[in-house]
Amino acid sequence: MDELIINLIRIPEKSKIRSVLGLTYLFFGLTIIILILLIEGRLSVLMSLICIFLVLDGIIFYIDGLGISISGLFGEAYIWIDNSEIRVKKSIFSKESILFRDHIDRIVISVICIRFKLKDGTGKKLDYSNLDYTNIQKIKKTIRTIMAEKGITEA
Repeated sequence: MDELIINLIRIPEKSKIRSVLGLTYLFFGLTIIILILLIEGRLSVLMSLICIFLVLDGIIFYIDGLGISISGLFGEAYIWIDNSEIRVKKSIFSKESILFRDHIDRIVISVICIRFKLKDGTGKKLDYSNLDYTNIQKIKKTIRTIMAEKGITEA
C-alpha cells in the first residue's frame, strides 16, 4: 500500500535578514505612533494607515523570517493519495475534493493533468498547475501503483 501526502503550502526558509527587517519595520511603526502621539496628541488618518502598514508588515516579515508560513496559520493545502481515496485541496481557501477509488473506472495521465473517468460516466481532473516536477512524478508513480493493485486501467 502506497500513500503520498504533499503539502502545497510554501514553507519559507529561516532568514535572519527577514527577521531583522521585520523587527525594524515594527520598531519604526511603533516609534512613529509614539512620537506623533507625544508631539501632536493624535494621529491623522494617513499616518494611522502608514503605521498600521509598518507594524503589520513587520510582524509578517518577522514570522516569515522564523521559517513559519503565514498562509499555514490560516489553513492547509495538500494532495493526499492513499489506498482508498484521493484528496485534493489546492489552496487554503479552496474546498477539499475527495475522489474514492471504488468510483474510478479508468485514468488518463497526460502532460498537464490526470483525468479520472468515473463509473457513473462523469470525470474529474487533477491539474499540475502549482506543483514542481518531483511532486508530479511522485503523484504519477503513486497513482499508477495503486491503480494497478486495484485493477483500474490506464488509457
